[in-house]
Amino acid sequence: MHLTHDKGDVAEAAIILDLTKRGFTVFKPLSQNTYADVVIMKDNRLETVQIKYVTPTDTKLQIPLRKQASNTREIRETYKYNQTPLDWIAAYCPSPETIIYIPRVEWETNGVMINIRLEPPKNGQAKGVRMISDYQAI
Repeated sequence: MHLTHDKGDVAEAAIILDLTKRGFTVFKPLSQNTYADVVIMKDNRLETVQIKYVTPTDTKLQIPLRKQASNTREIRETYKYNQTPLDWIAAYCPSPETIIYIPRVEWETNGVMINIRLEPPKNGQAKGVRMISDYQAI
């Protein structure tokens, strides 16, 4: 799969299916130029979610914390997620096929990227390490 838009569609479909199975009602904005890809509701609480397709690099997932949106063919706008009212970043990884949910508190003070480890570090470091197993619940 090569096209960025196709990858995004796969991630969105997988995450919407997962959220629905978890009992959420999922709403999709009419415009693609919004900060949230979906809005979810459970127990009368609405939350916003940005969806990412992430290919692993070595032993980690690198999840960008910004989005580039185009209003026209010539104008592109880049914004950081911590400057939006997003509640979650949901990331789909095709290999190993995994979906992770990262709450705002984990990324609101980070720069442009968050790293999630697929395997523990070889040096045994535990402090400050974000493991994939810690982000599979929402």
